[in-house]
Amino acid sequence: MYFSKVVTGVRRCGKSTLFDLYIDRLKTDGVTDEQIIVINLEDVDFSELLDYEYAAFVAQVRRGTAAGQPLETAVKNAIRHCLENGVMEEFLTTYGSEVENMIAMEFNLETAKQVWREEWLEEGMEIGLEKGRAESRRLAIQNMKRENLSEETIARIFNMTAEEVKQSLN
Repeated sequence: MYFSKVVTGVRRCGKSTLFDLYIDRLKTDGVTDEQIIVINLEDVDFSELLDYEYAAFVAQVRRGTAAGQPLETAVKNAIRHCLENGVMEEFLTTYGSEVENMIAMEFNLETAKQVWREEWLEEGMEIGLEKGRAESRRLAIQNMKRENLSEETIARIFNMTAEEVKQSLN
């Protein structure tokens, strides 16, 4: 499964920070560095894209959309046109499908915020549930101790060590 994220905005509005946060989240979810591709058009490695070839590519996309093509179609046609005419050939041969996916998708900050809120709510609920379980276990252990069950018996019931039971009682 592949996902693309595209962020556009004025200079110094936090695009890189947003991507850093997103990459951190991906890594937390188990995505490896090898699975993450970042293309920053201001990076020196991609500086050739900022010259006339990139402008030609963008102009081709704009011509397509001005002619009534959906953005996705205009991007595909622009990539094909550029490859046929030797424009950004090496880059598009290597990254054409990523360019297609990234340009054809729009980043919607409000939608992203809603998704983040939902994820954070889910994480908060998980944390709350875990704290609730721990508190319930602690109270149950205290009640069992009041009923004169040994710490070893309580440990066996909760699949804990005697030391963990002692810590729960403090």
